[in-house]
Amino acid sequence: MRNALLTLGALALIGGLCGALLSVTDALTSEKRADNQRQQSQRLLADMLGHAVPPGLIWRDEIATDCQDITPSWHLLRGQAQGYAGNLEYLALLRHPEGEVDSGTLTLRVLRHQETPGIGDYIDHNKSDYLPAKDQLGLDQWRQLDNVSGATVTQRAITRAVEDSAALLTTHLQRLQEKDLRHGQYHPCSQD
Repeated sequence: MRNALLTLGALALIGGLCGALLSVTDALTSEKRADNQRQQSQRLLADMLGHAVPPGLIWRDEIATDCQDITPSWHLLRGQAQGYAGNLEYLALLRHPEGEVDSGTLTLRVLRHQETPGIGDYIDHNKSDYLPAKDQLGLDQWRQLDNVSGATVTQRAITRAVEDSAALLTTHLQRLQEKDLRHGQYHPCSQD
């Protein structure tokens, strides 16, 4: 009985020390990890845009707007869609030079996923050109993509990401137009 208590105490002590070590490591590295994530995001955004990320990019409700022009021609959206093994976190770039979402083009990148390795790899832009090859497709073309054999749920998540991005942007633009009508001088990049 005494040996069992000593073993249990030793395991509790080891577990406590491991937990404390993990907490200290997290505290010491959290700022560096956050900085690395920001840098990775900036590189990905620049890759999607085809040029450097504009300074002062303003995010509102998970949407960043092209603030270089009076009439924005693109928006970046961050979102999530349910995949097979959890949420897919994605970034969508919608370009709409005419101001109409449905006439625009979409670039989509999955930032994080938990899909089955090997099967879901096609949505990882670092492992497959499946998504990059579809850059600049129109929304209707994205909506009509065929399922990928063996990854039906993952493909549905991609389709949902496209639909959700279009719906979110449409709602966002309608809100901007309503504010514009009420306030006269509203611009999507203003700080108010």
